[in-house]
Amino acid sequence: MCITVSPAGPYIDGYSNNSVVSVAATVQSTTLTCRCRDAKPPATVAWLRNGVAVTSPGATSSGVTSAGGGLWDVWSVVRVEGLSAELSGDVYTCRCENDASVRPSVVIVRLHVLGLCRRRTAASQIIDQQSGFYEC
Repeated sequence: MCITVSPAGPYIDGYSNNSVVSVAATVQSTTLTCRCRDAKPPATVAWLRNGVAVTSPGATSSGVTSAGGGLWDVWSVVRVEGLSAELSGDVYTCRCENDASVRPSVVIVRLHVLGLCRRRTAASQIIDQQSGFYEC
């Protein structure tokens, strides 16, 4: 009989679930590290940006370490490059699961690029001189 254990967590280093990751507009890139702990077999980690899997080559990296007692810890890093107004407000989700998971465990953060505004098209926001809508 093989015993399986669903992963604990997950968590993103330095942030709580549903928190905002603020990054200065002068920074070219940032990284987020997600950790899924105490799983058997090791968890599979997936990053999503606005609900879509991050699949760009080199955008993610990951590793597995023994947690002892036959359990495994997994970490995964996503690199967010080319920070701009268009990325401000994007939602990053780290999803962990293994064979023992009833459903994936997730942790979510929202990116905020300081000093930039993101173009919107909602009537409830302020109109600028060029008839565009902006949210900061």
